[in-house]
Amino acid sequence: MTEDRTPGQASAARTPSAATFVITAYNQEHCIEECLRSALAQDYPNLRIVVSDDASPDRTSEVIQDILAGYDGPHRTQFIQQKKNILGHHLAALKPEFIKDRFAVLGNGDDVFHPDRVSKSVRTMIREGTFSATVNAVLIDVDGKGNALLMDPDADYDLSLETLCRKSTNRACFGGGLAWRRAVFGQFGTLRPGPRQVDQIIVFRAALLGGVSLIREPLMRYRLHDANLNLGRMAELASGPRERVIEERRRNNVVATTIAQRELLLLAREKRLGAWDYDHLDRILLEELYIRTNRWCRYRAQMIDDGLGIF
Repeated sequence: MTEDRTPGQASAARTPSAATFVITAYNQEHCIEECLRSALAQDYPNLRIVVSDDASPDRTSEVIQDILAGYDGPHRTQFIQQKKNILGHHLAALKPEFIKDRFAVLGNGDDVFHPDRVSKSVRTMIREGTFSATVNAVLIDVDGKGNALLMDPDADYDLSLETLCRKSTNRACFGGGLAWRRAVFGQFGTLRPGPRQVDQIIVFRAALLGGVSLIREPLMRYRLHDANLNLGRMAELASGPRERVIEERRRNNVVATTIAQRELLLLAREKRLGAWDYDHLDRILLEELYIRTNRWCRYRAQMIDDGLGIF
């Protein structure tokens, strides 16, 4: 089901590039209102807000619809109700919506955003000529309490493509704080199904296209709890000690992500994107894939020997 509503307000004489703020929600009836209020309060003047509920069994969907129905501000809004729970496929399913605009910003239904999160993300990518931008965040608990920062504003983080190949991730791989240019999906297509880390894939694509930005200012509050961890939800599908199952899923995720990154590297070489030393980067990924696959296979065999129910 899709609902689209555009308030009838005149456009500014000089309208910046269109951006889509994508909010994904699941089982967040107690915090989705605060999230949406902060999204609707964004100061970016050419913004479309797309809210998608992943077939929540609670009242998340009803709360979303009530808030959007009562909104009378400048932003265009759209609500999408997924017919069934699609987990990691959620963002891929929303590509037809956010690919319409030049920029996209990602948010979770349990987080809270500063009013300038979208505008500073877009301005940073334009100013620095990068293809993704990740903001810093204040970490809060399920009750909204906390003041620790996700990242050290003064730290020297390595965002190079070579290091991303070696480690599979970097500080910019924070999905809750991500924004990207349309080319990240236009050049590489939709996200493929599988247990891969969406944030790592998006950042890897952006790095191949020309670079990523890190906004060290905290522009959101990121809620930490078990329900917002995909690995935790995956563990619920298997038997055995929760920590062991999560670790097995994590290792599997790293292997699958490395495979996806190599596929992207080969596609970028085929498209002649950038002046990278593709042979060098490919050797790094193949070496890391060999190491990570062996580690995962040994751990999986150990779990089977211990009689844990895995799949």
